[in-house]
Amino acid sequence: MMIPVRYACGHRGAIDADLPAPPCACGERRIAHVTAPPPRFRGVASGPHVKTEPLEAIPVNLAPGGPLPTPKG
Repeated sequence: MMIPVRYACGHRGAIDADLPAPPCACGERRIAHVTAPPPRFRGVASGPHVKTEPLEAIPVNLAPGGPLPTPKG
């Protein structure tokens, strides 16, 4: 995912979010401004950037070794 940045020299560019920021074409390494995308969450979250999506039901095997013993009494 590419993130738009503005270097301290004023030039604009885009950097890969997973790699270290490369220097500007003029040699400047300091980044003055980053336009980051809103965060993405999976699971439980709340806040202004949360978008709810319906969750799918999944089968869960609670006894993979066979049937559970029934309690006597």
